Amino acid sequence: TKRNLHSEEIYQSIVTAGQEVSAFGDGGDGADSNNVLADDNWVIKCLSKEDGQPFYGGDIFALIHENTDKRLKMSRYYEYSWNNWEECPCQGQIEISAVERPTRETEFRIVGGVFFK
Repeated sequence: TKRNLHSEEIYQSIVTAGQEVSAFGDGGDGADSNNVLADDNWVIKCLSKEDGQPFYGGDIFALIHENTDKRLKMSRYYEYSWNNWEECPCQGQIEISAVERPTRETEFRIVGGVFFK
C-alpha cells in the first residue's frame, strides 16, 4: 500500500474500542505537519528469544507502538460488519488495533518471505 502503520492514542477503534491503527501517509512518508511521523514508529520485540539475539522464521514477535507502548492486536473474531458499523464499507475485514496487555492476539510469527542476514 506504500502507507505507514500508524496509530494515535486519541482515536478509538470501532469494534474492540482499542487504540485505532490505520494505514497512513503517501508513498511510505507520514504527514509531519503535526509531528505525527512519530505515530508511525513501531518496535519489533522478539518474544521467543533474549533481547539482542537474531530471530528467524518461526520465532514469535510483537509490534509495539513506540509512542504509546501498546501492542498491535489482530483477531479473526473482530470483523467489521453492519452490526457494529452502519453502512460498513469494509464488511468482513478484520479490525487491527493496539492494546496495553499482551495476549495471544498480540503475538505474530514469521511464516514465509525473504530473509536477510
